[in-house]
Amino acid sequence: MTLHRKIAVASLTAVLLLTVSRPVFPAEETPPAIVIKQIDIHGLKRLEDATVRAKLKAKEGGTFSPEVLREDVRELYRLGTFEDIKAESQPFEGGIRLALTFQERPIVREIFFAGNDKVKSDALKEQVTLKPFSALNPSAVSDSVDKIRRHYQSEGYYLARVVPVVRVISPHEVNLLFDVEEGPKVWVESVEISGNRVIDAKKITKAMPVKEWWIFSWLDGSGTYKEDEARKSVEAVRDLYYNEGYIEANIGEPKVVLSPDKTSLAVTLAVEEGGQYRVGEMKVTGTKVASEEEVRGRLIHKTGEIFRRSDLRKEIGQISDLYNERGRAFADISPHVLPDPAKKVVDITYQVTEGEETKIGRIRIAGNTKTRDKVIRREFRQDEGDTFNSALLRRSYQRLMNLNFFENVEMTPDRRAGTNIMDMKVKVTERPTGQFSMGAGYSSFDKLTGTISISEGNFGGRGQLLKLSAQMGSRTKLYNLTFREPWLLDRQLGGSISIYRDQTEYDSYKQLSDGVRLGVDKAFTEYVSGSLGYKFEKTNVFDITETASPLVKEQEGQATTSAVTAGIVRDSRDNFLLPRRGSRNSLSYTFAGEFLGGSNEFHKVVAGSGWYFPLPWESSFLINGKYGQGWGLNGKKLPVFERFFVGGINTVRGFRYGDAGPKDESGNRLGGTKMLVFNTEVVFPLITEARVMGVLFYDLGAGFNAEDPVTYDSLRHGAGWGIRWISPVGPLRLEWGYNLRPKEGERKTVFEFSIGTFF
Repeated sequence: MTLHRKIAVASLTAVLLLTVSRPVFPAEETPPAIVIKQIDIHGLKRLEDATVRAKLKAKEGGTFSPEVLREDVRELYRLGTFEDIKAESQPFEGGIRLALTFQERPIVREIFFAGNDKVKSDALKEQVTLKPFSALNPSAVSDSVDKIRRHYQSEGYYLARVVPVVRVISPHEVNLLFDVEEGPKVWVESVEISGNRVIDAKKITKAMPVKEWWIFSWLDGSGTYKEDEARKSVEAVRDLYYNEGYIEANIGEPKVVLSPDKTSLAVTLAVEEGGQYRVGEMKVTGTKVASEEEVRGRLIHKTGEIFRRSDLRKEIGQISDLYNERGRAFADISPHVLPDPAKKVVDITYQVTEGEETKIGRIRIAGNTKTRDKVIRREFRQDEGDTFNSALLRRSYQRLMNLNFFENVEMTPDRRAGTNIMDMKVKVTERPTGQFSMGAGYSSFDKLTGTISISEGNFGGRGQLLKLSAQMGSRTKLYNLTFREPWLLDRQLGGSISIYRDQTEYDSYKQLSDGVRLGVDKAFTEYVSGSLGYKFEKTNVFDITETASPLVKEQEGQATTSAVTAGIVRDSRDNFLLPRRGSRNSLSYTFAGEFLGGSNEFHKVVAGSGWYFPLPWESSFLINGKYGQGWGLNGKKLPVFERFFVGGINTVRGFRYGDAGPKDESGNRLGGTKMLVFNTEVVFPLITEARVMGVLFYDLGAGFNAEDPVTYDSLRHGAGWGIRWISPVGPLRLEWGYNLRPKEGERKTVFEFSIGTFF
């Protein structure tokens, strides 16, 4: 059968023939009600009789109303199933009998496409509203045509035409064909702005989603004309002007002109700017729980400054946050903006309706198939019955995410109807916390390294950590077994134990250490915690080379270290793995002496401070500093294995391990009794969904001997770039560092690879 370039759509009509004869009554009398005695349904082939009757408001035994029947017919048409509906009535047993006769639309058996050479049929099928074996609905066909056309526009085929064709198979079935004429690709050659005087055209076009074609349009998808982007462009330019105080600005619809050769488009946007408005008088009314001064402290606008709509929105949010933190979850902030065209000023009055105090109701937890409820609840900063506080709820979210047990945490407030009680729905999506991993790494110190690890970060769903790991490289063999309980006896008191063996080959000697570490830690405030640890370690320094320094030779043989370390940390980072805000500040002191049962005697102090600042595009900036110093006691020197080795992925990148510190006459790295390190870096997303980040860094620092002064000129400089990935086996780092001022014999660049924590 020949394919026609039009769709045959029968007119949809409803004929209501009321043939009931009634006597005439005087005007003052109400005519008797007409009862529907029977409703007959005719013509249905696919739909059930009961389905239609369920849609009818007119019922057998009920009173007949022409208005109700007309509404029933309209409602049945909305189903999209019927081509025609006829309603007829006739007298029957003292009332009437209604007869509804339906003509159903044909069923679409299959959907085809023709003429689509540039776009695959599968992509076009996603745009079609109709589905096989559904009724042929003209509005759905029209909608599908429009979506297919817009899809072609998004691919650059601005001239694409789509014609629906119906092929009749039987009286009740059809096939539907979308006949496409794609035409050539058409690019946006120019975007022009007219009528602008105060805002530069480049700034306007930069704000618009519609972009001109350029050489890399295939990467960012720019250069094609899309109707939705054109509408968004009008809003974007309007926002641009409103945010510069031009609240009278009028933005016309984009005008699109096709070039004579039909290969390019010129898009023009006309602007009427009007005058610029500044802020006049600012008032705040309705404040009781929060003072007017506190509310004004959340305002961005100042009298005499340019009025900006974006700042107005921010002010509403910041005032709302103030009240949410005061337990007024339902406070209403209504800004009344009164322009004065003569003075070109805007008076703003913030009308605050504070509402009543809101209480936390039930906290319902869902999605935790493994993690016990109490592990989640103990991270909450609000309990059932507490006054609602949005700041504490945000902190609760941060703490739950920092457990690293969950892919996602959703906290949804749910107000109880008619009350000021806010229930909280907490839905968690658990992530695997048990891991068996094998991998390889590379470092400037140990070269190629193999690792194997078995760990469970949420042991038994109790939040406990159990980990057995081994690391084997050309110079290091490290074995470690760790268990940590974050809540001893269900109190906010953490405890841990580690048993380890560490065998390391340094430049001029080898070292074998066996030890055990015990530790407890406690949170004093939301961000401040303290720790107390004990370490007992047996160390053997052996295979000392002839060229080793006297410092190393003096410590040949076995020694024991019995040391106590006390520390305090303030950690306000919003996320431990990829922080963008907050800081981590730490101070620790270690003491080792004979009266504790060890032969080594020394003490060490280490202080660190890292600050994170958010940047646009989900990026962040870090500045980090660290200082450490150790002293021997009672005439003994600081052991070589307790010295500070500066250089490498965790100190100054661009240097091998220990290269940025003291060396002996033979060039062997000794480590220092003092160190000073600074790190700056910018972290930015590369693949957001996979949590792959890029990093640019600049480091400086050095290790020093006891007699060496710590000066800026003594610090070593390194810079470089890298990639970070929050992988299933832990945070992974690949970083290339460059020694900016290499000395004789030093490498100019160092590649580092590690699996572990970031700064």
